Amino acid sequence: MNGQTERKMCSERWGCFLAALIGIGAFLLIYGTTPLHVTNDAWIMAGYDETDIIQHYSGWLAFRNSDWTFPLGVASDMAVGDGTCISYTDSIPWAAIAFKLFRTALPETFQYFGWYALLCYMLQGIAAWKILWRKSKSIWYSSVGAVLFIFAPILMERSLRHTALGSQWLILFAVLVWLNHRDCPKRRHYAEFLLLLVLAIGIHPYFLPMIAVFLLLCVMEDIQRKKVSGILYLVGDLMLTYAVGYVIGVLGTGVQTSRDGYGFYSMNLNAVYNPTSCGGYTWSSLVKVHPQILGNYDGFNYLGAGVFAGILILLVLETVFRTAGQEKCGRHWFVRNWMALVMLLLCFLFAVSNVVTLNDRELLSIPLPQSLVNLCGIFRASSRLFYPVYYCMMIGLLYGIWHYRKRIGRRSAEALVCLVVLLQLLDLHTCIREKHDRMTENAGFASILQEPELNAVMEGKENFLLDQYYDGVRVLSVPALKHHMKLFFSTANSGSYEKTEEEAQQILAVIRETGEIGNNLVLTSDWDTAQQYLQFENIACYERDGAYFLFGRN
Repeated sequence: MNGQTERKMCSERWGCFLAALIGIGAFLLIYGTTPLHVTNDAWIMAGYDETDIIQHYSGWLAFRNSDWTFPLGVASDMAVGDGTCISYTDSIPWAAIAFKLFRTALPETFQYFGWYALLCYMLQGIAAWKILWRKSKSIWYSSVGAVLFIFAPILMERSLRHTALGSQWLILFAVLVWLNHRDCPKRRHYAEFLLLLVLAIGIHPYFLPMIAVFLLLCVMEDIQRKKVSGILYLVGDLMLTYAVGYVIGVLGTGVQTSRDGYGFYSMNLNAVYNPTSCGGYTWSSLVKVHPQILGNYDGFNYLGAGVFAGILILLVLETVFRTAGQEKCGRHWFVRNWMALVMLLLCFLFAVSNVVTLNDRELLSIPLPQSLVNLCGIFRASSRLFYPVYYCMMIGLLYGIWHYRKRIGRRSAEALVCLVVLLQLLDLHTCIREKHDRMTENAGFASILQEPELNAVMEGKENFLLDQYYDGVRVLSVPALKHHMKLFFSTANSGSYEKTEEEAQQILAVIRETGEIGNNLVLTSDWDTAQQYLQFENIACYERDGAYFLFGRN
């Protein structure tokens, strides 16, 4: 190894360290230290942005309480009889499995979502820095450009709302492996893709197709080079990923993974310039909000005013130098990237779905065969499949500005990327402050976990059953699990629980017939149903917000 190579490697290591520090700083700026206190779950119980974070937490609690079983990621204390795969509660199975190994040493109240989100910000910075470094070999340009990715609105929007979906560094590393393979194909790149796929299957399955996009690009480019070995590596990667998914419980357990919603949770055509999402934050200080319909709220893909300005700058540079006849590489660029452009176009079309919407109008609805709808229903929240397009646009923007350094000068290119980042932060600054303030307010949230009456009702109970569904069951599942109760229902949005329902109905039928409620706690939201139980003198009732808790008198 010569001295120059060693210096570059040293610079890259320090650059990655710097990018990780920037990620830490961004996380603290946006969320503060509240979510890093592992024994503080008040902000979770406040429902940060919405109640999905409570679902993730309840999945972890049920998994922690459950005995080890196979598949490894199944929480048998939730949906008793069937069990719930914690991938379906978005509880980040890899993290949950790792912490469950030490459950006896962990404090009674323990949540890992804040630290996991912090790790995502660090890895987001490192991945972005490495992508920019491979092009620029400039520490300054790579570091400033990485800020744009660390403060990506889609990352900020998902973190600690859908914490697992904040793992967008998986996409960036997939892009990095593809770019490296395109320049210098090596077998180890397929091993790197395998690692990313295995991580994704134990974090959130939605990342699987996003990573597969770039894996397929590598295979297709290898075929162009007349190397068919890429096909074998692709098959091997997919088979091993499936095997790991089976061990975790995400795949191969017979649970129907397809759900209704494809075409509803889709991406509105205004998403890239529409600064609105769950939580009611002011995502832009410069761009106005536009209306949406259906489930387009899940399709938040706002790029930011800084990125818009960067695209405009790039178009101006392109126009000026092409008009002057100084740029002749446009056709070469298109030929080299046409397959990537086709794959990204397919991602965009899937994200938009067969129900095309613009603002509050439905422009087009394309009928699809039911079999195809069921297949698409595996990734029903289709708008998320725009993430690879989103990040490739940002990478293309920064690569493009750096390309023109030969015409405008290196310092000018670095100044332009600073301008883009500063404008982006200016656009997002109100949202950053609002998210920080909300987390601070939620740090001391007084939830049902502090209600002495409810805790007294749950104390000593063994099973928690629903006689009738109740909207607040996600929230109620947390104190029940903290009392080590077994749930005869699931807080997950996916999964089939026929055995659970059958066992629950058998227990409820016996209670209604004999009044022998034992250590069971029954919940109903209907007073007439509650009275069927209360005809027995040994059954008591506690009412809370329209929910009736039925239990045995002491």
